[in-house]
Amino acid sequence: MFRLEFELTASEIEAFRTEVESSLNGTLPIEMRIGKSGSPSFKVVKRGPGGKHLSKKADRIAAFIGKRIDFNYIPTIRTAESALSVVMEMVDRRLRRLEDQPSYVQALEQIQQLQQPLLDKISDEVTETLRQFLPDVNGVNITLSSPQSRRFNRRDIDFIVDDGVPTSLERKGDGIKSLAAISLLHGSGPQDGASILALEEPESHLHPKAIHVLNSILSELSANIQLVITTHNPLFVNRGDLSRNVIVLEQSAIPARSLDQIREILGIQVSDNLASARLVLLVEGSTDKKILETYFESSCSTVSDAITKGELAIEVLDGASKLPYKVSLVTAALCLPHALLDNDAESQNAITECLEREHISEADYHLTICPGLNESEIEDLVNQNIYAGEIQKQFGVSLRHRSFRTKAKWSDRMAAVFRAQGKMWNKSTKMKAKAIVCDAVISAEGSVFHAERSSSMESLNSALVDKLSNVK
Repeated sequence: MFRLEFELTASEIEAFRTEVESSLNGTLPIEMRIGKSGSPSFKVVKRGPGGKHLSKKADRIAAFIGKRIDFNYIPTIRTAESALSVVMEMVDRRLRRLEDQPSYVQALEQIQQLQQPLLDKISDEVTETLRQFLPDVNGVNITLSSPQSRRFNRRDIDFIVDDGVPTSLERKGDGIKSLAAISLLHGSGPQDGASILALEEPESHLHPKAIHVLNSILSELSANIQLVITTHNPLFVNRGDLSRNVIVLEQSAIPARSLDQIREILGIQVSDNLASARLVLLVEGSTDKKILETYFESSCSTVSDAITKGELAIEVLDGASKLPYKVSLVTAALCLPHALLDNDAESQNAITECLEREHISEADYHLTICPGLNESEIEDLVNQNIYAGEIQKQFGVSLRHRSFRTKAKWSDRMAAVFRAQGKMWNKSTKMKAKAIVCDAVISAEGSVFHAERSSSMESLNSALVDKLSNVK
């Protein structure tokens, strides 16, 4: 408990009457109590009938006293930061004298009118970026605080994040504070001069989807600023240029020389077929893999050589629905993923899921789209003349039947042809038929694809060549 008694001057007695709307005889005794909860209580302990009335105005009396007391504290241990804080507080106190001048107040109001549209624009930009990390964010409101804004026009800023409950950024967790800072930087655009952003373990406090979003935004920022990141998360490893990854170990820092070196330091274990791979092509089935290997061997030496050296691996999904899971494994193994899937509903749903999760970009997939077909798969690209004879031989089914000339994908057309000619079509039959097509592609000489349907393969070829050339 603290008891203080203030003796007021004549001018202060008059000011007390105006501000508090009560009269004093010249003394103002108060009592302050601070309990275990830490919340202070304040009351006037003046005797007589007026004491109870004054205690009801405790808040106004406390404000009256606070405006007229200057308190300076200089700690025993004076760091540069604390010393500067003391000086700034003293300067601030001197500047307060200007606040009663109408011309000063008018000038500040004009400045605030100029500042607010820019603050509104910044609020919208930060909201848009922050929502990518935190979908529950309703909005961000950035304003200049008052009355401090009259003294520190750009330093005292209220940054309110509404994620269901509007709260000052100061009261949010470290994760949201970091994301807010990155969001501000993301919306600021190119800066004059050199700009460096240092991030320590940006994956901290973030859920997996937000980490992918953050990585995408950091990639955008890297076009205009220098990024320095410390991390244990493989997602932030620079796979394009390994030398840009610096391994810090036992008081030394050296540029990474190989993927294996980075994997070892991060504790990543990969299968033998991915040990030297930097790029992984994901396909739906084993026959798709064999057809592509044959195609690359005859059409593109760059891609074929990369497969031979192990720099490019082709991995089988065993179904398009497994794409999101497989992409996460490939990324964790420090490999770049690329997908070639059938053009059907299942594949499109899998691609959409990966795009929404930021696991891949639009440049990381191809579909086996065939002009004239509503849906299609890799067998639709293959010229049927190279395998029609073997289908006739093994199944007694002719592909000249009109059922094979519909706009459905290969599997559905084959099912219709088989059933129209009195044959069963099931999973086993489908796998045998696909194997016949695959063997025909491997054995054939010259081009095996329909010329008018090969544009998606040519595009895939170009994309893989570009990615291989950009991986150093």
